[in-house]
Amino acid sequence: MQVINKGFKNFFEFILAPLVIFITALLIFLFFNWLFSGETSTEKLLIELTTIKSAKRWRIAYDLATIPKHLNYIKNNSSAYIPISNTLKEILSQYSYTPQSGREQTKKFTEYLIYLLSFCNHSAVNLFLKENLLSPDNSFLNVTILAIGNTKRVELVDDIIKIYDKASLDTQVVILYVLGLLHTQEGMKLLIKEFDSNDNLKKLNSAFALARIKEKIVLPYFMQLLKNENYKTLEIKDKGITRRINEAEEVSIVENILKSLSNYDDKDIEGFKDILLELERKVKHFIIQRQIKGLRFRLEGYGRR
Repeated sequence: MQVINKGFKNFFEFILAPLVIFITALLIFLFFNWLFSGETSTEKLLIELTTIKSAKRWRIAYDLATIPKHLNYIKNNSSAYIPISNTLKEILSQYSYTPQSGREQTKKFTEYLIYLLSFCNHSAVNLFLKENLLSPDNSFLNVTILAIGNTKRVELVDDIIKIYDKASLDTQVVILYVLGLLHTQEGMKLLIKEFDSNDNLKKLNSAFALARIKEKIVLPYFMQLLKNENYKTLEIKDKGITRRINEAEEVSIVENILKSLSNYDDKDIEGFKDILLELERKVKHFIIQRQIKGLRFRLEGYGRR
């Protein structure tokens, strides 16, 4: 028995232990090698965007649009414009010939490219976005408008306003949202005009946009909607048909009102204390409950100051 123990000890010391150490070191090396080599440079991705002719391009566009270091590179290097714009022109020219089965992925790919293009620091970007505002495809049009808002291209506000009256209801809602982001004098005029309209959907979305810039004229409207759950009686025009809002829309409206109220200074929304307390008792949706608690905590602190 002693001989066996001694033999095992020698095996462990001279063979097994060094082998375990070697394997552990190798695994650590491979892990770090994978970790650092896995980061593809933005330049390489932009080259692949124009050279690879496969579904992988969709993933490349997604990575470029969602990873901050890639977006920062695109913002700070005007050379990024050429591969992005060339790929976008190619996809748009082929879109009408794309089989129906592949259109959804192609559309998503195109939306990412439009978004990326809006971040490019190049003199031709505004012209492209301006031309795309005439797109007959609502999806591409809405993404273009959102891209203009997200990149704060205030110089294109007048072009957005020009298409407002003839745009679909979905696009009009997107325009109202973007005008709240850009906060220009002409945009404010349209927002206030639509806030005074009889169309509940336009009135609501104008109010949310105005609240983003702390415009106090919408606060009585929010108060009236929240009081006694009056938002439940709203009727909206949807594709030519007037209907009552559904349960999911109710939740969305309340969430957006509470989010809007959080933009204001405590003194401006102090009058909502009792309404928030009543709403907390009636609405049990967990996100709304969390929003109400946050606002009430703020207002209770303000009352003690």
